Amino acid sequence: MGDTGVRLKSKLREQSDALSAMCLAYILQLEKDVAKTTARRAHTLARKQVVAAEDAAHVLACKTEAQRVRRLRDTFKQVIAQEAEAHGLTVSTLMSPSRAMARLRQQAIWRIVTEMGGPGKVGWSELGRLFGNDHTTVRYGYYRVARQRNSGGVSSASGSMIDEDNTDVSSSGSCGSSQSCTSSAAAP
Repeated sequence: MGDTGVRLKSKLREQSDALSAMCLAYILQLEKDVAKTTARRAHTLARKQVVAAEDAAHVLACKTEAQRVRRLRDTFKQVIAQEAEAHGLTVSTLMSPSRAMARLRQQAIWRIVTEMGGPGKVGWSELGRLFGNDHTTVRYGYYRVARQRNSGGVSSASGSMIDEDNTDVSSSGSCGSSQSCTSSAAAP
């Protein structure tokens, strides 16, 4: 084997080394690609789990909110019926926009808010919609009754509200549904 055989071996060795280097580079690139793909898939999977957890929390919050609104409506219906019955009125008379019924509605608002757990637990806008009023009107009614109760404006024997001029405003509207309701306590 002469010179040609040595050259051939040398050339084969160079090609083999070059091929080995190319294969090694290709294998390294494949490993990098696999690592990137794995990291991407792991990130995507983690993101899906986060989104699923956020969705679950949102669904739970919506269910909780729906339960709270349902409880508010049930409490509203119950308290309005009790207040109307206690004063000899129909629910429609109590809920009428008559100014003569304003104090009784305010007393009902106070009871609803109290039964729901206090002012922080009630959505004023929702309560206003139930009463057919603005949220500020309902809020004012609650705080007016609360202020009167705190200042001793409630007769402890009957639980009725006493106005500034010592008029029993909780019975001022007990005129019956067919009569016209006018009273000295009509103005807030």
